[in-house]
Amino acid sequence: MRFIKANQHRPIKALQNVGPELEKLRLKAASTIRDFFLSRIQLLCVPNANIQIMQQSVFLKYKNLHSFVMERHHDAATEIRQTYINALRWYFHNHFERYSKGLIKLQTVSAEKSDLIGIEESARKGGIFGGAKVALNKTNVFALGDRSDTLRIQDPGVILIHVAEAKEQKYQFEQLFRSFNLTLIDNASSEYLFIHEFFSRDPKSAADTTKTIFQSIFESTEKVGIQFTKTYVENCYDAVGILLCIRINTQLALELQRRRVPALEGYTNATNMLLWPRFQHIISLHIDSLKKMFHSKSLVKDIHPHYITRRYAEFAASLLVLNDGYDDAILSNSIHRLRDEFEAVLSRMSNELTDSPKRIAFLVNNYDLILSVLQETHSHAVENEVNYFKQLHSLQKNAFVDEQLKPYFGPMIQCVQKPENCSIPDLERISSHFAQTWRQSLKSINASVIQYFSNFKNGTSVLHAVLAQLIVYYTKFLDILEKRNILARLHPVGVQTVMVEIKKFRSTF
Repeated sequence: MRFIKANQHRPIKALQNVGPELEKLRLKAASTIRDFFLSRIQLLCVPNANIQIMQQSVFLKYKNLHSFVMERHHDAATEIRQTYINALRWYFHNHFERYSKGLIKLQTVSAEKSDLIGIEESARKGGIFGGAKVALNKTNVFALGDRSDTLRIQDPGVILIHVAEAKEQKYQFEQLFRSFNLTLIDNASSEYLFIHEFFSRDPKSAADTTKTIFQSIFESTEKVGIQFTKTYVENCYDAVGILLCIRINTQLALELQRRRVPALEGYTNATNMLLWPRFQHIISLHIDSLKKMFHSKSLVKDIHPHYITRRYAEFAASLLVLNDGYDDAILSNSIHRLRDEFEAVLSRMSNELTDSPKRIAFLVNNYDLILSVLQETHSHAVENEVNYFKQLHSLQKNAFVDEQLKPYFGPMIQCVQKPENCSIPDLERISSHFAQTWRQSLKSINASVIQYFSNFKNGTSVLHAVLAQLIVYYTKFLDILEKRNILARLHPVGVQTVMVEIKKFRSTF
């Protein structure tokens, strides 16, 4: 046919006779191929049709026929292409819309506006008539727990609506989000590769052709996905859930890059633009709740850890773990802002306690709880935060140590700190007083520490620090006696004797 077309103006009778017949053959072949593919496209819209199998067993099998019409009959090729686009657009939009509606029905109870760090317990529970039933089914919105498993799942399986409904299963939104979007990128990847192989004619324009057809098919389906996420995000107060979705979205975007399927880049970017602003808004709500709490009165009733401390620690640990390997500047800044406000509130609450040892013990107890929660994550992502609060804990513990020792050994401590101010009579009086009272003082200190620290491990640590510091002070005091040449004359209590007695308390706390 190329030869005849190229020589159609030459006065060759054979060409003039054969040309029209070949043209009829071209039209007949194009018509037959057109009817064949249109009939097969209709089968794609049949319920329970397996598109991937039909694409492989029919369309790609007869790809050469389609190549013929793309080359020999533009109108037939255009009709096949547009009919395919219309059919697949309907298929994917219809299926994903039904899937999204089914998934939403499987969502477990989500966080509410009252689920903020600084909101009082009574407000979160809804007062005396509050929804106790809802609270029972609600996930701890501050702790990550096993929710991070969603990021580590290697199984490509997704949630099957009918199976989940039969088993009455409920899911966190990030699980639904993963299932919807994993299904979407799997279908989109398969479709993209098929379009590239079946509809591309010119290698130079293959990428543009594939992108154009793909967008025509998936544009409305992408809108379903965006709406699926938007509906949840608009009324979401679960920052951990939102951040999990952000991480899942990043994983899926990387998977699309690995598959060399660029067509959904706009979709993943648009999803991020929904998730990040909402996450930042929820963080701001948490910070605002702490700011309001700062100006409240009568926040502290005792020296035990305040309820906001566990919330803050669990929340901070969750954010830090989910930032591991990402180091998002936005997230790091949010964590620091949150910590600054929490510390301000904690300091404000400690100042409500008029007794100095109680103020310090309150801070020690709260810092200890934070450290316990952070260390329970067993993640190197929290190391910097652990070190930060270890310093605060150590600072307050040392202050508490001095507060405990001063009532019983104050003159001796002053003498050790400023030996030049101590006369020989002062040293004699301090040594005599220590010999008479040290055993009873140890018992009183032990009883005091027990009173301030209900946590065994924390109390033991503080008691050990108190007793160790006493040995340090007393050893230095004896050094002063020796330098003044009165050690032998006074016969003070030996360090070893004191240490033997101290061991009794160290082992029984």
